[in-house]
Amino acid sequence: CTGPLRDVAPCNQAHNATLVDGRACPQPQDCVLSDWTQWTDCSATCGGGQRYQERKVKQPAQSGGRPCERPLKRTDACGLKPCHAAVDC
Repeated sequence: CTGPLRDVAPCNQAHNATLVDGRACPQPQDCVLSDWTQWTDCSATCGGGQRYQERKVKQPAQSGGRPCERPLKRTDACGLKPCHAAVDC
């Protein structure tokens, strides 16, 4: 036998599919995220607490697709009213 055993060409250069061993390279797939969940209950009813919401990666980026946007979890302050009324001494 003469010549290479395998013919390889670069994939996804400027998203133009080329061939590797006569097969088309996989097309880029962008990341797909779920919708944000509902906010959780506040961790405190007074004095300051936190609540959060999150989203999941449904499909990771593949073959040079657009990566997932961050963040996957976000927090918010809540329950900020004072726990005890001020007492005038």
